[in-house]
Amino acid sequence: NIDKFEAIFVESPAVQIEMSKHHPKVILAFGTDIEFFKPTNTPKMFDAFYPATFSDNWKRQSLFAEASKGLKGLACGMVQPDGINGYNACVDNNLYVMAGLIPTILIAKLYNMSRVVVITSWHGSERTCLEAQSCNIPLVVVKDNYPVCSLVNNESIIVDPHPIAIRKGIEQALQRKVNTRQYILDKYSHYEYAKQILKVIEE
Repeated sequence: NIDKFEAIFVESPAVQIEMSKHHPKVILAFGTDIEFFKPTNTPKMFDAFYPATFSDNWKRQSLFAEASKGLKGLACGMVQPDGINGYNACVDNNLYVMAGLIPTILIAKLYNMSRVVVITSWHGSERTCLEAQSCNIPLVVVKDNYPVCSLVNNESIIVDPHPIAIRKGIEQALQRKVNTRQYILDKYSHYEYAKQILKVIEE
């Protein structure tokens, strides 16, 4: 029923390209709060951080757990019924785990306490992608998450969805300092998000 709408707003360039095949007016309108998610002078406590609902069918914490074994890894989020395996994998691989609803203010701090942010989900995690880049944290993303891959700049590392490839990506990212915040300021701030929505409303 998408033809009933004058315009459709989407969250990533990948989805915009796909949806444009079916509707004449598909607008990319997405962003993150750059005042909230920003770099801070915070001691680094974690090598790899993955903030996501525990749901191993699509967030795939098991991949993150295996790839982060031996590192100071942190996984946090609500544990869904299909997320027990991913949760247990993180625990079994001696990662730090925070289960439950994590306040947004704490998430912002955890980004800045981490050296690398990892996304192993095959879909979703677009907000995590923007938040990490807004905080200038190196990002490792699996290549089968097309929407997220279309939201990263060339300083992020895109890898195969396999523990060995992810681990190599983490090790590479640990050696990097990035300046991804400017990319977010230019394209994906909450101000740019609002501008796109306002433009359609005013037309």
